[in-house]
Amino acid sequence: GAYFLSGRGSVTNPFLAIAPEGPVRYGLLVLSMLAAVIASQALISGAFSLTRAAINLGLLPRVLVVHTSSEVEGQIYMPAINWMLWVGCCALVLIFRTSSGLAAAYGLAVMGVMLATSISMYYVTRYLWNWPAWRSYAVAAGLISIDILFLSACVLKLPDGGWMPLAFRPSATTSAPVRTSSTPGIARAGAVSIDTMRACACGERSTQPQAWFCAE
Repeated sequence: GAYFLSGRGSVTNPFLAIAPEGPVRYGLLVLSMLAAVIASQALISGAFSLTRAAINLGLLPRVLVVHTSSEVEGQIYMPAINWMLWVGCCALVLIFRTSSGLAAAYGLAVMGVMLATSISMYYVTRYLWNWPAWRSYAVAAGLISIDILFLSACVLKLPDGGWMPLAFRPSATTSAPVRTSSTPGIARAGAVSIDTMRACACGERSTQPQAWFCAE
């Protein structure tokens, strides 16, 4: 911050501007490219895991899940989700055309996810970990208050591209109902109880009738 306040830096590319011209700046460029590759791989793996969890909860239709390891249970690949991510990335690039619009959409989306995670954290600590109510409220209130501050700052970027996560959310949360089935391995549609969530977390069979959790 002091470097830019002194007037010597440019706010156009602040990450590269802090390095002197020459090999060091090119090194930072390569480092940022490698960080982007690592982040993209983390996003893809997270999309696979979240989709699988949503299928087990009965929130999404079942899709093909390919297990890439015979020893580690969590290493999976979903061709349909992978193609959807590719189409979505190409569409976002064609729609925004510049990194500034993508940054605005990314910032609002991330803060929305953080706020939803903090709210979910309350239910996890209260009903899964059996924390006292005051402790769950205190932790959730601290996290949510910080998230709201950052989210309110990102709201100013709605005209610049922040509208994209809000436009995509209704289509993402509204899906066709999954058929109820008593066949093992088929997730049951509808509300999911705390006991069922606990069974999924522990890798056990759900106590909910006609439902198997964490099953392919």
